[in-house]
Amino acid sequence: MIAHLMLCDHAQVADGKLFINGGGISRFLGSGLPPSTSLALLMLVPWENTNAPITIDLQLLTQDGQPVADPGGSPIRIQVQTEVGRPPGIEPGVPIDLPLTFPVGGLRLPTGRYTWQLSVDNETRQPWQISFTVTNES
Repeated sequence: MIAHLMLCDHAQVADGKLFINGGGISRFLGSGLPPSTSLALLMLVPWENTNAPITIDLQLLTQDGQPVADPGGSPIRIQVQTEVGRPPGIEPGVPIDLPLTFPVGGLRLPTGRYTWQLSVDNETRQPWQISFTVTNES
């Protein structure tokens, strides 16, 4: 499984493609993420993993690897279950694109370094993360 994550000003999926505006953000000024901020995810699902449920879990972690909690004390995470079908005529072995976007704007975070960590079917890999900094400095 290959996965690419990107923080951006806005992202949406249309016609099986990711449309990204202001992509590649790694630093936010102020008290957190602006309201329109999105997390874009493009997964290449191996042919043999299609036509079966896929569990996607994105968790927000501190630079120490600790879960970030919301005001109620629950970990900030996005959990989705999906399934990717095989398009007609696709050759065995060809990976299938799975573009997804998640609104993550409006999160109030203190100054610090954070990471969105992706797990797919309870598996996590080093490249499946995107880190960013929240700072009050200009």
